Amino acid sequence: MEVILVDDGSTDATPAICEDFRRQDDRIRVIYKQNEGVGASRNTGLAMATGDYILFIDHDDWLLEDHIQKLYDLLKKNQADIAIGNFSGFLEEKKVFLFYICFILMKGNILKKTILLQNGLK
Repeated sequence: MEVILVDDGSTDATPAICEDFRRQDDRIRVIYKQNEGVGASRNTGLAMATGDYILFIDHDDWLLEDHIQKLYDLLKKNQADIAIGNFSGFLEEKKVFLFYICFILMKGNILKKTILLQNGLK
C-alpha cells in the first residue's frame, strides 16, 4: 500500500499535518502543488501511483481503521476490477456506518450489492 497526499495549495496547517504523517510511515508521499482543484489534484496523484488499485479520499471523508483492507479483500474475493462506494451516513455518537452500497464491475457486468455495515465492510 502507498499513500499519496496531494496538498493543492493549502493556506492552513495542512502542510505540517502532511509532513507529520509522512514522518510516521515511509509508505506516505506528499506532493505540494498550486491550487487547481480536485480534478487536477487527483490526476497528479494518479500520475505518481504505482499500485493496482486506487482509492480517492477527500479531506472531509472518514474511514474505519480496516476499511481499505476489507474493500481490497472484497475486490479480490469477487475478482473485481473496480468498486464504487456510496457513503450514506453514520451515527455520530457511535461512529458506525449505517450502510454502504458497493458496485463491483466483473468481466463487463455490473453487480450491485447492498452491504449492511457494523463497523466496516463485510
